[in-house]
Amino acid sequence: MPVIGMQITKIEANRKNNPTPGFKVESTPTIIAVEEKDLPAIGKEGKALAISYNFSVEYKPDIASMKIFGEILFLEEGERKAMKLWTKSKTLPEEIMIEVYNTIFRKGLLKALVLSDDMQLPPPLQVPIVTPKKPARKILLRTQKVPMGKKIRLKKHQRLLTLQATQKSLVLSTRILRVLKHLRTKTSK
Repeated sequence: MPVIGMQITKIEANRKNNPTPGFKVESTPTIIAVEEKDLPAIGKEGKALAISYNFSVEYKPDIASMKIFGEILFLEEGERKAMKLWTKSKTLPEEIMIEVYNTIFRKGLLKALVLSDDMQLPPPLQVPIVTPKKPARKILLRTQKVPMGKKIRLKKHQRLLTLQATQKSLVLSTRILRVLKHLRTKTSK
């Protein structure tokens, strides 16, 4: 059951205000209508579903809006129950809905991305950003295993710390020692 074609019939875009911190972008696909179209080029049966849709992108609160209207041609294989279901309950079978909505999102978000750039708005989806690589810090971990039930004392930073091992063993690393050093510098000031 493939999507065999897609066309955009109308685009509306409106920018009202500048984006404010904490704005939200909501993208919503809506199927408006479904009808059968005769397409003799696709074979002896020559019927496909023409699914009209509206893909709206809203920048909230009251910043901008975009509406993309179009039509998807969908070739239904096997028993044709989609048109009957649409006329009866204004819905489509799940396998058709999934493919149609994925197509609308994919094409609609790409078009909305171009429109947002033209309207000087942030993109409606998260675009990856390349940043320079930070130099890796080498951390030497000194560990000390403590058997269960044994108490240990760390005297390294003028404060005494007594830990009781509750499992088989407790591993202390330099990260714990750094926390102790930070505490020591705070109390000595």
